[in-house]
Amino acid sequence: MREAAARWLTVAAVLASFFWMLGTPPLFDVDEGAFSQATMEMFQRGDFLSTYLNGIPRYDKPILVYWLQAAFVLVLGPSEWAFRLPSAVCATLWCWLIFLFARSAYGVQVGLTAAA
Repeated sequence: MREAAARWLTVAAVLASFFWMLGTPPLFDVDEGAFSQATMEMFQRGDFLSTYLNGIPRYDKPILVYWLQAAFVLVLGPSEWAFRLPSAVCATLWCWLIFLFARSAYGVQVGLTAAA
């Protein structure tokens, strides 16, 4: 019973950390705005191989970030939720991978603690 409770608490901690109120605050960080605007410019240009920010090439970040944002914007429409969701999904995936690694090396309890 303790292990099941620990599992649920870990899942709750990860979900609360990454998804709770994800789309509530506006995009306020400089990087959030820059990534989001560059993604929107991909749609405006119809060019999903190059990124531009305010018409200036932006090649300092990996393209996968923009592609993931574009995919969620395509499905959900342009919103704070859609722009932030790829990062939350990837962070959740990292927690899962950390759990799997720590569990195999040190046991379930350490895996859950590491994931949380």
